Amino acid sequence: MIYLKNKLFNFLEERVALPLMKSLQRQSDFLIKNIGANRNGPGAPRALVIYVSTSIPYYMSGNVYACPIIDSHAMYWESAEIVNVLVNHGFVVDFINCFKPIPEIAWEKYKLVVDEGNNLINAPDVPGQVRAFYCTGLPWDFHNAAELRRHKEFYERNGVLLNPQRIVRPNFSDQKSNYIFCFAYKEWMELFSPIPVRQPITTSVTFVPDKIERDYSKREFLWLGSHGPIHKGLDLLVEAFRELPGVRLNVFGPITADLLFFSWLVKEIRANPNIVFHDTATISDIHFQSVVKNCVAHIFPSCSEGGAGSVAQTSHFGLVPVVTHTANALSGQLGFTIRSLDTRQIIIEIQEHVRNILELSEIEIAQKSDSLIEFARKTHTREVYSRLFTEFVRQLK
Repeated sequence: MIYLKNKLFNFLEERVALPLMKSLQRQSDFLIKNIGANRNGPGAPRALVIYVSTSIPYYMSGNVYACPIIDSHAMYWESAEIVNVLVNHGFVVDFINCFKPIPEIAWEKYKLVVDEGNNLINAPDVPGQVRAFYCTGLPWDFHNAAELRRHKEFYERNGVLLNPQRIVRPNFSDQKSNYIFCFAYKEWMELFSPIPVRQPITTSVTFVPDKIERDYSKREFLWLGSHGPIHKGLDLLVEAFRELPGVRLNVFGPITADLLFFSWLVKEIRANPNIVFHDTATISDIHFQSVVKNCVAHIFPSCSEGGAGSVAQTSHFGLVPVVTHTANALSGQLGFTIRSLDTRQIIIEIQEHVRNILELSEIEIAQKSDSLIEFARKTHTREVYSRLFTEFVRQLK
């Protein structure tokens, strides 16, 4: 069954997803100019945003939610909302796709620059210009070292050599910015340059359930992540659950795209039937919610995150987070945090936390779940994200 799902996934990716993405990219290549000019006039202050532009043509057409992948990752909606807030506060916005070659920039035009990439480091100084580093991760050197260490240790434990999936380019924008956006714990932001002001922002989510169904008598566990399963610690969970044969681990993510890792995972699933692979999650889907109903915790031992969007999302379902400190998940304070960087110790701590959670009463689980849902609704929503970005823009006036 897993093999057939894999073949179907590859077929859909080749025939449907990739052509769709190419079509979307053609709409958003390079530079989109003068967003909001008709509303705010040619004399309005100008802002430059360098981030993910896929949703911007849909925002300009009047319905950002028409973007076919608007709910597949928070960055698509957040990109459009950055533009929306700036236009609503009198700016005319130019937008550059950070995943495309960066065109020549007339820096002197802009009162405000918001950059997710490494473009500020070589920009000339412009008097009065405000520069904000839209920092979606931990420092690039910390991130890459953590990724490589995880791959090395996976090879040492399992004898399988995989290509790193989450290596990022060097980024020194923190050294040339006035502000740096903080998505999670402030202590991690101390790894960056002390020059920019730390600007709080939140990780938004793509789906907030109206009704939450939970069966507190069930004690299943969840891993939910995107590409780069070694980086995000899926291997550590699988190895931990080898020794927890009576406890079910549900795995959601685009794992089939990494064929070497997936072949390793398939062997593990065959040897450990308590580990179940569900493929990529659609959070609003009945299947995902039927699985989450029986889960008590989301285990996410990532080696480096900017705000752990998947943990923010599952907090809305009341799943207790079991996270590494490097997962940088704000709701981790309401669950269990693994502080060790040693992968063998992380596996041991995962097992300990699982056993401790299994010992909790239904009342205790319900209380933790309610606290997480309340926290998520106050912290991880599009409304909160919009409010925080609006507060940033208003202070610039």
